[in-house]
Order: sequence, then C-alpha cells, then structure tokens
Amino acid sequence: MDPLSALDIAAAVAQLVQFGGSLVSKSQQLYRHGALLDHIECGNATRRLIELTNGVRSSWRELERLGDLSPDAKALETICCVCVKLSGELLSRLEKVRLDEKSTSRKWKSFRQALKTVCMKDGVDSLARRIADCREELNSHLIVSIRKKAGALLLRQDEVISSLNEYASKSIAALLETRTLIREDLLNHRDHIFRKTTENASSTQSSTLLAISEAQTIEVEIVQNLHFTMIDDRHDAIPEAHRRTFRWIFDENRKEGCPWSNFAEWLRTGSGLYWINGKAGSGKSTLMRYIFNNAKTRQQLNYWAGESSLDISGFFFWSSGSPIQRSQAGLLKSLLFQGLQQQPNLVRVVFPEEWAMYSSSTVNRTKIRDHLYSLSALQKAFKRWIDLLPSSSKVCFFIDGLDEYEGDHEEIAEFFKGLSSRTSNVKLCVSSRPWVVFDDAFKGIPMLRLQDLTFSDIQAYVFDKLEGHERMRLLKDAEPGHAAELVNEVVTKASGVFLWVTLVVKSLLNGLRNRDCIDDLRRRLSELPSDPDKFYMHMLNHADPLYREQAARTFRIFETLMGSSFRNVSALEFQLALKGTFQNMLLDEGGGPMGYDEASSRIQQLDIYLKSRCGGLLELHGFDHASVVLDRHSTVHFMHRTVKDFLDTARARVLISAAITSPDFDPNLSIAISSVIMIKRELFRGVSLIRISCSYNNADIRASISTTMDYAREAEDVDKPNYFSVIDELSRVGMQKWRMDEGPLSAEVVSPYFPMSPGESRMTCDKPWKWKRKFIELAIRHGLLSYVEREVREDRSLVLEQRETPLLFEALIRGKDGQLKPWSPQMADILLRHGANPNQLWRGNSPWQYALTNAHVQYSSYDALFFTTMLTYGASVFTTCSLNHPIDWSYRSHASHTVEDVIEDIINKIGNYSRIPSDSEASELQRVLRYQKSLQQPRPDPIEFKGDVERRTKRSCDEIATYESRKRCRR
Repeated sequence: MDPLSALDIAAAVAQLVQFGGSLVSKSQQLYRHGALLDHIECGNATRRLIELTNGVRSSWRELERLGDLSPDAKALETICCVCVKLSGELLSRLEKVRLDEKSTSRKWKSFRQALKTVCMKDGVDSLARRIADCREELNSHLIVSIRKKAGALLLRQDEVISSLNEYASKSIAALLETRTLIREDLLNHRDHIFRKTTENASSTQSSTLLAISEAQTIEVEIVQNLHFTMIDDRHDAIPEAHRRTFRWIFDENRKEGCPWSNFAEWLRTGSGLYWINGKAGSGKSTLMRYIFNNAKTRQQLNYWAGESSLDISGFFFWSSGSPIQRSQAGLLKSLLFQGLQQQPNLVRVVFPEEWAMYSSSTVNRTKIRDHLYSLSALQKAFKRWIDLLPSSSKVCFFIDGLDEYEGDHEEIAEFFKGLSSRTSNVKLCVSSRPWVVFDDAFKGIPMLRLQDLTFSDIQAYVFDKLEGHERMRLLKDAEPGHAAELVNEVVTKASGVFLWVTLVVKSLLNGLRNRDCIDDLRRRLSELPSDPDKFYMHMLNHADPLYREQAARTFRIFETLMGSSFRNVSALEFQLALKGTFQNMLLDEGGGPMGYDEASSRIQQLDIYLKSRCGGLLELHGFDHASVVLDRHSTVHFMHRTVKDFLDTARARVLISAAITSPDFDPNLSIAISSVIMIKRELFRGVSLIRISCSYNNADIRASISTTMDYAREAEDVDKPNYFSVIDELSRVGMQKWRMDEGPLSAEVVSPYFPMSPGESRMTCDKPWKWKRKFIELAIRHGLLSYVEREVREDRSLVLEQRETPLLFEALIRGKDGQLKPWSPQMADILLRHGANPNQLWRGNSPWQYALTNAHVQYSSYDALFFTTMLTYGASVFTTCSLNHPIDWSYRSHASHTVEDVIEDIINKIGNYSRIPSDSEASELQRVLRYQKSLQQPRPDPIEFKGDVERRTKRSCDEIATYESRKRCRR
C-alpha cells in the first residue's frame, strides 16, 4: 500500500474514532439527563427569550389599541415575532432529539438520539445564529427606543416641574395674600378691641415707648458730640515700651535706695492722686501708656473697686498736637466721652441744659453743639458727673503730660488735686516734668521719679539692641570685656534719659553697619553730648553737607504747616510741599486724580527722606511699613517734644537759616505750590486727613483756593515772579476743576461762591470773565495786594463793572466764625486808585456806609488808617450808617450815626486801647475829614448820594493831589 493511501486510511480511522467518541459521549449525556447539556442550556435561554419577547409584544399591543404605536415600536414588534418564531422552531428541533425518561431500551435509544443529534447539528446551529442575530437587533432597537423614551420623559418631567412650580408660586402667593388679609383683619380687630377696652392705657404705653426711644437718641447724640477725631492720636503716637522694661512698676517690693511710693499698692488700696514725674525724655509718656494698656492695672484696681463697677479713662496731653489735644476742653470731652459711654443713664443729669435743648424742636442743633463745646459747659458737666457717681461705681483716671497743657499749670494741678479729694470713688494717676509748680501742688502725695528707677530698663534695652546685631556679637567674642564696658558706659551716661539712649543706640548701630571696632564705637559715644539740646545741635552740625540745606528746608516747611495752632501735618501734604517747585507744579498736570497706590509710594519715599535728611527728628505716624499700607490719617510729628523746644531756640534758628543758601526760598510758597498740585490731583483737606479718591464739590475747590491764597500772601515779597505764576496757575486750575453748572447744594455750599446777577444763567454767562471776577474777590479777601493791583491795572472793568458787587465791599469783609479780620487800608488804596467809588450804591448800601456801620459793631486798630484812605478818595462826609444799630461801648447815652460822630467814636476807641499812636492817627484822620468837608457840598438825602467815578475825579483831582503831596512831605 502506498503511503498516501495509508495516510488517508489513518485519517479516516481517526475521524471515525473521534466521531465514535463524540457519539458515545453524547449517548452517555442522553442516557443520564435525557438531553444534551448544551441543548438544555440553549432551551432554557430560548424560553427566557420567548417570555421576554412576548412581554414586549403584549405591551405594544396595548399601545396599538390606544393608537400610540410609533414606527420604531412596529419594527420592534416585527423583530419580536421573528424571534418568537425562530425560538419555537429551535425548541421543536431540540425536543426531537430528547430522550423520553419513561422509555425502555434507554441505552439503544440514547445512542440513536445521539446519532440524530449529530445529524441535526448544522440545522440547530443555523437556527441558533439566526436567533442570536434577532436578539442583537432586538437589543439595539430596545436601547434606541429606551433612549428616545427617556428623553421624552425628561422633557415631560421638566414641563410637569415647571407647571408645579408655577402652581406652587401661585398657591404660595395666594396663601400669603390670604395670610396678610387675615393678619390685617386680626390687627384691625385687635386695634378695635384695644381702642374700645384699653384706650387710655394704650395711649400711655405708646407715649412711654416713644419717650424712651427719643431719650436714647438724645443720649447717643450728646455722647457722640463729645468725641473728636484726634481723641486717640497722642496715645497711638507714643512708642510702646520695650518688652523687658517697666515690669517693676507692678512689683510690690520697693527698689532699695530709691524713695518711691509703691504703685501696685496704690492701685490696690490707695486713694487720691499718684504723681509720676521725670525729666525730659525719661520715658514718662511711654510708662503711662504701658500702665494704661496693661491688664495688670485693671486686675489691681478691681481689688480697690471690690463689688463696685470699675471705669478706667485716660487722656494724653500733646503740646505739638492740635489745640484740643493740649487744652482743658479736650481733656474734659475725652474723659466725659469715655465715662458716659459706660454710664449712658447719667447723660440726662450730667447735661441737663443740653438735654432740654435737644428735647426742644425749636432749638438749632448747631447751637447746641456750640454750647456743648464751651469750656464752662464742660466744666459744669464734669463736676456734675463726679458728684453724681453712684456708690456702686469707681473711676480711675490716667492723665499724661500736665506740662504739655496749654494754660495755667497751677490751675490744672489744683483742678486734679481738688478732683482727687472730691470723692473716695475717684483717684488719679498723673505725669509731668518736675517743674516747681507741680512740686508745690503735689507735695506730700504718693510719687516716683522715673529717672531713678530705669537703670536696669536702659541696660536691658541697650543689651537687646546692640547684642542683637551680628557685628556686635563678633566684637563681643573678640573683646568681651570692652564690649560690656561700652554698654555700661551708655547706661551710666544716660542718667535715666531714655530718649538720649534711643538716639545713641541708633548712632552706635550706624557705626556697627560701618564696621566700626570697639574703639571707634567708644569714640563715637564720647563725642555725643548727654544733654538733649546739645545732642540735637550735634546732629545738625554733623549732618551730611549734601543734605544740610534739605534738612533746614524740611524743618521750615514743617513748622509752617504746623502753624501757630500746631495742627497735625498730613504726611501726603508734607511730601508734596517738600517737592513743591514751580517746575513740578507745571509738570504735574496729566496724572489725573491721585490713587492710593501712588499716595502710598509717596509716603514711603517721605519716610526714607525724613530718616536720611532729618536724622529721625521728624517721624511718620499712621503708616504700615511692613505692608506699605496708607492710612489717610498718616501724619508727621516731632520725634519728641524736646525736638520742638530745641528748634524754637535762637541757636537752632540761626543754624537752620544759615543752612538755607537760596534767597528765594520761602516755605509758604512751597506749600502754596503743593496746594495747587493737590487741586490738580483732586486731593482735598478734611478733618485731620487728606481725602483720596473721593468725590468733591465746589466748596472743596473754594476751600483749597482760600488755603493756597493764605500761604501765597505770606510769600508775596520773597519771590514775585513765582508768586504771580502760582496765583495765575491757581486761577487756571481752579476754573478747570470748578463745576460751572453745579446747582446750589445748600445755602452754604455753592450759591455764595458763584452767585448769578439778575437775568444771568450758569449755562449762558461769560464763564471766563465771571470766574476771573470771583477769583479777584477772593484774592481781595485774602490780601493778595500785588496780584490784585496787577489785575485791576490790566483790566479796569473788574473795578468799574456796575452789575457785580463793588470790589471795595470785599476789602471790608471782617471774616467769619468770630475771627476778626482787620480792614486793609493798602487794599482799599489799590482799588480806589484804579477807579473804585466808595459811594457807589449796591442794593441800597454803599461800601462807605458799610464801613461806618461795621466800625460800630467790630473795632479794629486799622480803622483810623482805613477811614483816612476812604475819605482821601472822596467818601461822602454827609452820609450815615446804613443801620440804626445800638452802640454798646459808646460813651454817649444816645449814639449818633453820622460820619463825624462815628469818627469821633473811633478816635475815642483808639485812645482808650492805645493800639496805635492816638495823636498821629487821630490828627491825620481829623485833618482829612475837615479837608473833604470843605470840598464836598451837603446833599438833601445822604443815602441817595450817587456820584460816579469820572465826576468825582474831575471835581477833586487837584485837591487830592495837593493833599497827597503835603502828606508825603509830612512823612
């Protein structure tokens, strides 16, 4: 047999064996289970598919009856029918090859059924594949149908929710409306019942509640009116105590060898007054702040108070601050404010008159505040408060800086002594320099001398400051003995003056930064005077020559900004004044309103400038150096009161004046320039602050213009070209910022500043000329002689204009708020020389009559000169005062208002007060009066005198010229 035939036979035998094995295996399964396992599983799956399909078909039959069967549903039903048909056919074929369990000859039948299964395999597999395809198609259609149905349900759900929400909203609205109606009905019913049953009781209760509400409002308003903006400025400006100093103040054991009264014992059990005194710079204010803020103070005082309530109040006088910060009025307002905040129930009895005035609807609130601010009212209120303190209340006052009080020091010392002995419920701790007036007043009371007790404090401060420097630690390691000697020398030389120590430590730290050795540091220390005044002089003499003139200018500008009233100097305003040059004023045009970022940057530059130029003698307060955050209350102050005292000495003034080499420098002009820049950048002064990024109105512009003019007037004779340039720029910028169409916000804000003549409109008037005229009026009021003369010489229409208020009236305005402003004979002379008519009627009154009237109301030492000037230029000698007012100070029982009688009163007043040489002033005035009386003719009605400028000049030109020449000869 050939190999291929043998291979075919072998393959056939193998297939036969495999077939036989498969047939035997299936026969065995049929014999045991009655069917093949695969057929059993397939049959079960097919039956489940038929059940599922029939369920789907039954659902669609219901939809079909309702007419809602979609095309997708119909396709799905067709697939289900095919699937059921194929499944039935498959089950039928599987049933044919199943072995009946009850049959006999199971083995033979098993074999036969197995053989049949093999024969039917292809048909069964074909049906199974077709069913699988139908199942996949069925699944796909079901998924698509479910997704579509879900989307439709979601849309339906949204519609249902929306309709439910709408229904709910309507229901809620209806319920609320119903509730409101029911509530109104109930309230009406309740009110009706109340009115019928308890009418009198209800009326009484309502009146009581209203009275309580009004009373609380008055209490709050009175207490708030006691508050002032700078009430905490001095306290906040005092440096905090070093962390290792002043702890001994609360120790109950005395320091040996130093006679001082135990302060902790006084807090716990003492009474009356405790006096802390020390020489200048010893740290009194720092100690007082330390005590006032320390929690141990209240702990010790609680022992003294026992079961009573405890109130702790304080005030820190400040000679370099604003007037209220160094006055008794500021002291009383601050203490009353702090006390009545804790006991508002006492307001009515402490301020009975003010309470009655507030309760009256006819009294002006401004008048009440003015009355409340008066010193006499505050003194009465403070005494009533102390007298009315209940036995269950105790008060302790801490008052710092009696020597910085602006007033009679003996009087203020006696005031506190009397207060401490007035009641056992009050005690005081005060501090001051050891002046004789305080030594006499506080003799025999508990006290301490601070410079005797701070040796260890100064030692700890110096060690911390110096040894905290890395360079000092290196020097100490190299020369430990010499380093300790340096510290001891500082402490010994200080003599208890903490201020001197802080300045010396700063100098030594500068030396350490310059890599000084111990010998260099000791030499530096030996050159520093121990007396504060000499120390400050040493600082100025050894300042960098490059910065010496800048430092001198800085001090001059700072003192000028402070003024005689020692107002707080804004840091931003000071920085602008230091950079206030004419070039900067012209260049600082396009910046627009200044924002907080630029303002913070400028103040940061100022801080560096003050440290490098002024050696720390001027300090910045209210500025967070760590985060460079601007506080609108950022101000500049002297480092210590002794700095101000030193700069007031003749030696310091000579030194500062010698350092300024430019003859044209004037601090007033620098400040005027900075004021113009402030208007450009829309920065306006408020109470103790500069308003940044805020809206403004015309009142702000006018106030800034007035301030600028006041400073410019003081610089008039120093630098005329720049003086004129500053005023011209002020006029230009003011007009640019002025809101010409702004209506009157109130009677005080706009309308008096820019009044319209009859028939004029803010929209149609000649705004440039109108502005120029009003600006000249302000310039006259503020005494800008050179500027006014230049303007009226170049434009005589400013003087001759008949539709506006005569400019001569502006020279007669005395000032507001009770501040007497002298009349200016020089300003009147300028206006009269350029055509002003003293007899020109304006609304029934002439400038001359206005002057006569005011001479009786307010007297000024300039009246004689002013009247001489007015009469010289033709003022009528036959007119009278415009008002028949009383003359309280006249020596005549029946005062007359003719020119001669008014002048007689003026001459008599001059003689009584001796403000000017009565002989020369009076004789000159009488001579001019007689001369003008000989020139003028009496008129039937002096009130109707209306001579114009040309006629008056033609009539008396020669006489006046002759008189002027004679007057010059006499001079």
